Amino acid sequence: MTLVRWSPFRDVMAIQNEMNRFVDDLVRGRGDMQRDSSLWPAADVCETDREYQIQVELPGIDMNDVKVRVTEDVLTIHGEKKQQIEEGNGEWKSVERSFGTFERSFRFPMPVQSDKVKAKYQHGVLTVTVPKAEQVQPREIQIEG
Repeated sequence: MTLVRWSPFRDVMAIQNEMNRFVDDLVRGRGDMQRDSSLWPAADVCETDREYQIQVELPGIDMNDVKVRVTEDVLTIHGEKKQQIEEGNGEWKSVERSFGTFERSFRFPMPVQSDKVKAKYQHGVLTVTVPKAEQVQPREIQIEG
């Protein structure tokens, strides 16, 4: 039997490292939901003077299994990644891919033109373009002199 000297500092550092990993996972959108095999697709949001553009990674998902909905100032993307069972003689030793339903919502800080939203799905990436409402778009004011 080996005696190990107790070090409170080592225990505190282990807790700190675990908390840092937990917070990093939450910030990156991979919290405990992903560890429970739920899907949480990565998304990028870009804003210009006239619109928002959201790009969501959806590899392996058929575009017919994805729905995009806009209600007032919230864009919701809902879908399902179906498990593909391949028949064969082998036995699966490891399955790491996630299957199931997902839903991501994005709230805009200003009114948008929900009737002019466009969505395009190409190479496993869904791109949704959401125009800003006319009254909130910046315009240059002519100065009279």
